[in-house]
Amino acid sequence: LTPEETRFMLANAWEVEMNAYLDYFFFDENCSWLILRFLEVAKPDWELSEFIISAIPGETVKRVTDIPGAVKRVSFRPSLYKKLLQQVASLSSDDLASYRAALSGGIAVESVDRAPVLDALLTRLQYEKQKDKDAFTDEWPALLRRTLVKRSKTADDPAHRLVAVSDGTRPDLGHHATRWSLGGGITDAGPRTGGFAEFGVRSSYHDLFNVDLGFSPFNEISFPGFTLRWYERSRRLQMEEVEALAIVSLQPVTEAVTPLSWRARVAWTSPKDLDCVSCRALRGEGGVGWSWMPGSDRNVLWGLLGGRAEIAGSLTGTFRWLPWAEAGVGRSWGTRQKVVALGRALWDVKSRDRQSHFFEAVLGQTHQFSREWEARLLVTAAQRGESIAQNVLESKILLNRYF
Repeated sequence: LTPEETRFMLANAWEVEMNAYLDYFFFDENCSWLILRFLEVAKPDWELSEFIISAIPGETVKRVTDIPGAVKRVSFRPSLYKKLLQQVASLSSDDLASYRAALSGGIAVESVDRAPVLDALLTRLQYEKQKDKDAFTDEWPALLRRTLVKRSKTADDPAHRLVAVSDGTRPDLGHHATRWSLGGGITDAGPRTGGFAEFGVRSSYHDLFNVDLGFSPFNEISFPGFTLRWYERSRRLQMEEVEALAIVSLQPVTEAVTPLSWRARVAWTSPKDLDCVSCRALRGEGGVGWSWMPGSDRNVLWGLLGGRAEIAGSLTGTFRWLPWAEAGVGRSWGTRQKVVALGRALWDVKSRDRQSHFFEAVLGQTHQFSREWEARLLVTAAQRGESIAQNVLESKILLNRYF
């Protein structure tokens, strides 16, 4: 923007702030969308704010960066979370022990005489306050004030060096939000044994098997989508699955913080452990646990405990409850390759006509060609009976187009 255009945009923003009220809508007319509208005041020919369904913040960034010459420089400004990881990772073993003791109340913050420890404490307290202001009560505000006072009286340590902070990735580099998929595969699933063709659509946004360029690594938020299949053996087109929402949050345990990882999903789907062509079930599931990223954020290990509820006419009593335990591993290579494998052990609590427990496993490998195209191999296995011959094994290759 020219200086005149910048002044005009800021004057408009000031006028709106002082003299108008704007309704806020999470999916479309949100904060990111409003920034685009202000930019259009200065540059009407840019036409940034027209979205068909939703204005996802990452997609609004792409609207600007895709205009030649609109962005002259990109500056990385680390979040409080990344600053905290950097500061804690830079502490010596003695300093780390002091940091933990002061945070837990084991020692008084007034007894800490190391500036790096106090800096890490301040960042942690500010991070907790920003994350949840309502929970930042009781002793936390007092500890923050005491730490600020102590830090003001403590000299810097000229010999202390911070480790490099990862600049992560930029949202404008990631794939687009909406996806259609076309592919095929082969399945060994009783009456459905043989080849199949598959077509799917997903409104948004990013799944666990997607390459993480432009996104937080090893996380997922997908909604809504559907998958159609044509089976060679039956020569029938079937709705394989309708997914309402899927979320995976694998925030790793570190020296700085120990967050919980979790997942949740709601879908109308085809249970792989049932020997039934047309069986569909309304499924809701969720789990919680921990994850780790050894070495770097290109690697992940996780373990979760959770449960699954299914409602279907083909089930005894039309309902079943299945507690499960899940373990998974993932690895990214460069900015184009990713592999994820996970396995589950499930217990059918009230089963009488099937085995009381069974296993599921998924292996996925993705290669991203560009923001618009990727290829994906998925191999799924499920136990359907006590015999190995009754197990289900399915492999498919998908070509995904993002727009």
